[in-house]
Amino acid sequence: MQLRVCGRHEVAAFEGRGFSHMISVGDVGDDLAGLRLPEVAAADHLVLRFADVHDTDDPDAPRPENLLPLVEWIGRLTNVDGLLVHCAAGRGRAPAVALVALCTLEPQTPAAEHLERVVASAELSELLPNVLVATAGDALLSRTPEITSAVVAWRNRQGHPLARLPSHFETLTRPTPGSG
Repeated sequence: MQLRVCGRHEVAAFEGRGFSHMISVGDVGDDLAGLRLPEVAAADHLVLRFADVHDTDDPDAPRPENLLPLVEWIGRLTNVDGLLVHCAAGRGRAPAVALVALCTLEPQTPAAEHLERVVASAELSELLPNVLVATAGDALLSRTPEITSAVVAWRNRQGHPLARLPSHFETLTRPTPGSG
């Protein structure tokens, strides 16, 4: 499957390039319907709305309930030739959503490998996947803290550590009793 992560301003450039499915990520209240490529059927275009923030107290912060439609949509897909995922800039939400989508499609593959594929699918050199999207994906897919850990490690390697991890990250990464 062809995967591409981009910013909203780049979407039109992918018309006619083999993308059968799209995910548009925007802020609450954004009108994203007009961004669907002509060759993508309405049922093959998922729209998600949440802010690109890292503060769990923000009312528009990404939460598991924001990503549940993604997991359900991915679960119904067949014949995905190409997946185009975009947000406003293509740096924070889109790469994190693409990562959760890949982890849903191919649960046996480590999240860190999926993240490398996401990075390779973007033209931007400075991706900063949203860690709250990752933690929401972990919660929905029962991969805690694998997706989040991959994103935090990536951001650290890129020299962009989070000023503060989400308050629940320490709980997510603490081993459960009897696990080792």
